[in-house]
Amino acid sequence: MLQRRKFLIILALVLVVALLFSLYLIVSRRGERTQAALTELRLTDLPVKVAKEAGMDLTVTAYEGGSIMTNYTGTIHFTSTDPSVTMPADYTYVLGDQGAKTFTLGLYFGSTGTYQIKVEDLTAVISDTQAGIVVFDGHANGSLVKTASAPEVYFIQNGMKSWVITPSVFSSRFSWSQVVIISNTEMSNYVSDSIEPSLHYREGTIFKRADMPEVYVIENKQKRHIDSPDTFFAKGYSWSNIVLAENQSVLDAHTDGADLTGASALPNGALIKTSSAPEVFMLESGSRRHLPSPAVFASQFRWQDVVIISPEAMNLYPIGSDYLFRMGTIIKDYDAGSIYFIEREKKRHFTSPMFYEGLGYSWDDYIVDDSTQILDGYAVGNSMYQLPKYIDVIGDTRSNPTAHQTMVNLMTNDKPYLVFHVGDLVNDGNSAGDWATFDSITGNLRYNTRYYPAIGNHEIASSYYEARFGTDKWYSMNIDNIHFIILDSNTSLASGSTQYNWLHADLDAASSARFTLVFFHHPPYTAGGLADAIALFEAHGVDIVFNGHTHLYARKVAAGIGTYYLITGGGGAPLASCPVAGYTTCTSSYEYVRLLLNNNQLELRAYDSSGTQIDTVDLPGV
Repeated sequence: MLQRRKFLIILALVLVVALLFSLYLIVSRRGERTQAALTELRLTDLPVKVAKEAGMDLTVTAYEGGSIMTNYTGTIHFTSTDPSVTMPADYTYVLGDQGAKTFTLGLYFGSTGTYQIKVEDLTAVISDTQAGIVVFDGHANGSLVKTASAPEVYFIQNGMKSWVITPSVFSSRFSWSQVVIISNTEMSNYVSDSIEPSLHYREGTIFKRADMPEVYVIENKQKRHIDSPDTFFAKGYSWSNIVLAENQSVLDAHTDGADLTGASALPNGALIKTSSAPEVFMLESGSRRHLPSPAVFASQFRWQDVVIISPEAMNLYPIGSDYLFRMGTIIKDYDAGSIYFIEREKKRHFTSPMFYEGLGYSWDDYIVDDSTQILDGYAVGNSMYQLPKYIDVIGDTRSNPTAHQTMVNLMTNDKPYLVFHVGDLVNDGNSAGDWATFDSITGNLRYNTRYYPAIGNHEIASSYYEARFGTDKWYSMNIDNIHFIILDSNTSLASGSTQYNWLHADLDAASSARFTLVFFHHPPYTAGGLADAIALFEAHGVDIVFNGHTHLYARKVAAGIGTYYLITGGGGAPLASCPVAGYTTCTSSYEYVRLLLNNNQLELRAYDSSGTQIDTVDLPGV
């Protein structure tokens, strides 16, 4: 009996110990999962302003007290107030993360506005939120951007801008054909990259000041003095490799590294090949990375920077991974013909020529992939999207260059892709001086957009007008499913006239257009001889008729028809007084009109010379 009792006591103790150990394991594992010691999660690397659809890195770090919790193995979850955001999926940390995880290109905001991002531990009631992130219409990471009014060029990375400090720095990294012109508004939205606010010479660049003999090479962002001409030539360099720095500040931007001597290895960033083989490699961390195609090379390097070395020297460098396209490269698939934008390890498809042009790119900007296997190795990212496409309309810019310049400055800031002028561009159509003034005011705008004028009464029989804009007095075109018609109201539009017959046939053929817009100089409700044209416009459902000649802004709509008639004659000529007979809305000020095609709606906004909105109309499409 005693032995049985002892046995039961021992068994009970064993069971208690086992139970306590099991409870310990449960609590321990729950502690590992719930992180009872976790006191804080921190979101970092997010800017306060970021371009829509620009992929961003974000880092989430776990803290225990004030220290990083290196054994954190919890699961985190992201939420955002942007309904179209792309975020990382739920993630469970592993010990190898050491409590900190960076999600490369993990975040894309899909809508403009002001949003927040929240990260939370799924078990512990601990989270971090970054609010007030302003998302604006902008360009993707890797884009090179500048405004029309300033020389500075910036490189977009992580949704922010880095200044390319000088032309020589630019030429060591990029090609000028890759730069796109953006509006002042977009540029002002970018904040400077907190990690790399300015870009300097690329790794491996050979450079010197023009007025000094010393030659340097960049390695690990330091400048290494090449100690002698013998070393320079022994490394395979030639004088064509040298980039001339503009001033001492370019040199001072790099700290000093060790001299490059005859005994030194070629530096990181050096481009090498042998004389007997076509392959080119870039040195990085002691290995050679193959540039697998001429297209990859052309996206970021100069052929004169390649150094010829011996096969024996080449074999000293182990082969690393291939070196692929520079971020921001626009590449056309060799087989399929699709065009992509490279954003780090992802390729983003331009799904429409309209999107491609809307972002400011020309059809000379892409390179052709000469090896489809390279593009095939990229993950598919979000498709490239369309920036707002503005159409600006102005008229009667004669007489007051200052007012004209003010309006052009406002329009340039819109970065319109189309500009229409309803006539009276200059005061005297046969004055070389007037046209020189017009050119000086509109030169940048006309260079960076498509500019379509109608002939005003001040341009009749002007050879200067024809030299700039051609001899067609009336014409039409289809762009983005909008039908645009430009007429000459100095020439008869009466029924049976040549221009009337052409207009009738053109409107018949344009019946499927989403919107039809007409531009000419004289307002049909204040000028005679246009009743037949009005009947054609309204019978064919023309959406808006734009005119000038009267120097102000005015609007009316045809009752029961829906055709709008707008006078936008406040571009610089002496202002007229309101009211205007037959028009219900009138503002006597310098002004212009901006149109935005937004989904299936055409948004019209009129602005005065201060940039204040003075009228608004929204037209639903067919």
